[in-house]
This record gives sequence, C-alpha cells and structure tokens, in this order.
Amino acid sequence: ISASTQEHLKRVYASFALCMFVAAAGAYINVVTHLFQFSLLTGLGALGLMIWLTATPHSRETEQKRLGMLVGFAFLTGINLGPLLEMCISINPR
Repeated sequence: ISASTQEHLKRVYASFALCMFVAAAGAYINVVTHLFQFSLLTGLGALGLMIWLTATPHSRETEQKRLGMLVGFAFLTGINLGPLLEMCISINPR
C-alpha cells in the first residue's frame, strides 16, 4: 500500500474511533443523567448535522469544521441511543 493510502486510512480509522468514543459518551450521559428526553429534537439535530456535513465541500480549509460536524453528529446519535440502552438494561442488567 502506498504511503498516501496509508495516511488516508490512518485518518479514516482515527475519525471512526473518535466518533465511536463520542457516541459512547453521549449514550452514557443520556443513560446516567436523563437530561435529553427530547429524542425528536436530538434526532433532527443529528439529521441536520449530517445534511450540513454532506453539503459542505471537502477542502483543507473546511477540514476542521467538517470534523466538528461529524463529532456533533456522533454525539447526538449516542444520545438518541440512550433510551434503547435503558430498555436493554431494564430487561437484563448483565
């Protein structure tokens, strides 16, 4: 694999790992605090961030902005998973 391909894959998997960590944090915050009971609003927020992310052209200048949108989307997705996790915990806590 060429060096440029390796660098690209490194960035892809780093952003994937970051999103998984942030989504897990969002789900944990929702399960523990019960602050976000408006899943419609967080769902619409996640959808809005995803649309904004796809509408933003990729360039060196917009790279950090796009990463921020991706992290926001992952956080809101994690929050949206909170009620599902609560249901799983109530059925079988182990």
